[in-house]
Amino acid sequence: MASPVKLYIYDLSKGKAKQLDVQLTGRQISGIWHTSIVVFDKEVFYDQGIHTTLPGLSHRGQPVQIEDLGETEIDQETWEEYLEEMRDHYTADKYHPSDFNSNSFTNDCVGFLTGGTIPAFVKDLPTATESLTASVHSSTNSASFTTLLRTYRAVVACFADPQWSPPCRVIVPMFEKLAEEKGVCAATGGRGAAFTKIDLRVGEGSALATEWSIHATPTFMFFLDGTKISELKGHIHYTLIPRFPLPAVKALSLAPILFTQVPSLEIVFAKLASLIDAAPPSPTITEAKEVLHAQVAPYLKARFAPADPAKSSPQPSAAAALLAPWAAATTVLVEVLPVDTLFPLVDIWRLAVLDPGTATWLASSPGVAPLGIIVRIARNALAEPTQDKGTRNYVLTALRLLTNTLSHAALARVLLAGTSGDGGVLDILLPALLHADPVVRTAAASLAFNASACVQRVRVVAIAGLGGANVETADSDEAAAAADEEWQVQLASALVEALDHESREDVVHRLVAALACLLHFAPAEGQVGGLFKVLGARGIVMGKLEGASLKKEVRSLVEEAGVLCPSA
Repeated sequence: MASPVKLYIYDLSKGKAKQLDVQLTGRQISGIWHTSIVVFDKEVFYDQGIHTTLPGLSHRGQPVQIEDLGETEIDQETWEEYLEEMRDHYTADKYHPSDFNSNSFTNDCVGFLTGGTIPAFVKDLPTATESLTASVHSSTNSASFTTLLRTYRAVVACFADPQWSPPCRVIVPMFEKLAEEKGVCAATGGRGAAFTKIDLRVGEGSALATEWSIHATPTFMFFLDGTKISELKGHIHYTLIPRFPLPAVKALSLAPILFTQVPSLEIVFAKLASLIDAAPPSPTITEAKEVLHAQVAPYLKARFAPADPAKSSPQPSAAAALLAPWAAATTVLVEVLPVDTLFPLVDIWRLAVLDPGTATWLASSPGVAPLGIIVRIARNALAEPTQDKGTRNYVLTALRLLTNTLSHAALARVLLAGTSGDGGVLDILLPALLHADPVVRTAAASLAFNASACVQRVRVVAIAGLGGANVETADSDEAAAAADEEWQVQLASALVEALDHESREDVVHRLVAALACLLHFAPAEGQVGGLFKVLGARGIVMGKLEGASLKKEVRSLVEEAGVLCPSA
């Protein structure tokens, strides 16, 4: 339900601004405006911090004018979350009467609530009527930046992202020092250039960066008489940072989903032995059975034995001497055993890939044997119009195995890029996401999330320039995977189609989380964002809110993912 948004306007000069000399201000002004936002029956304003009161009961008294700014579709809970995030930016120490004031705040709020701006006569109030003591002006939105360009003949603008970019953290103090020496101030009688810093994470800074086509931070722009005359770009690639606050997206853990349950290994290997014994005898089958019995079983039982507090010995890790014959045995057995009996064989590989030594060896083995073969059999099984219980179990176990593989960067790169010889894991993702069995769809959604998280982990590290806030490391193989848009486009297409058909909340949750990871920090001009736009992803995502009783955290994530999706 839409809610009305109003702007309360107060004149700090109490009518005396009209008496100011036009020679001083450059033009006649009607007031020194202070504004506040009224929405959801509360008045909110910035004045030495963000404050909330009942409409008309602030210390400013009664407004001299009330502007109707339309209606907002944002709900009250989201609005209050936005205010909480803005409290970190609109703090008492940052308040400046001309450059970072109540009008800066209300303009940001109006942009968030309605997509509009406050009236021009308020936002264009010339800063020349105020103090010239600030060495660096803070531009938080298009209106404040435009006003600055109109007010000062020479302007130097620094677009920076100090939170994520180490070069920005280094250069900003130097920029501020230069502003003290060369900037317009009272001590110089108003001579010099106006220095302004646009923090991409404060207010509408990211939208302002998009308006001026900023693709790297830090970027410096030089203006004369309102016209840009020069530009100096930094070296850190700037990716899309949406202006909408994204607490649910930011709270997403980028740790991979893992299927770690350990079955009774005695039962699993006994079942495998009976299946092998039922197959037509041959020397290769006999050898495969011996490898499983004499080498694989002892390794897995030792690695996944219950922890003993009295012992601190490290878990055993598989070496090539074990993995090579194990892979060969698997290749033999998948060719002779029926598909509906293969899931125990796949399940022991599900456990094995949790061992970094196994994952590293698989990533470097030709065709990622035997994973490429497992993918091919799963793809063929999913293509069948009907599946019996055994085949369904094979597909489910294969999906869980592949989900675990994506926790290892180098192996993820090979499998996602489709260089495994038998096709990539994404070849089976869409049919699995559309499977009739919800448990299969849940496993497929987990696989999709892990693939997207691979991308997001790399972006976080790349933007931070060091160990990111949510991850500790990222190697070059995973970075290469993030740069490979071909499989990301394939994943994006599968996510949108699956979401269009999905109704189960747990599956929707994982799919939307995967979509959010693909889009958050995605290059503004990349193929992935363009595909989401063409497919109408925003409407499909937001459609999950209609008639659905979702948990609070799921609903918040869906709403934010919808905002991330480019509008058609």
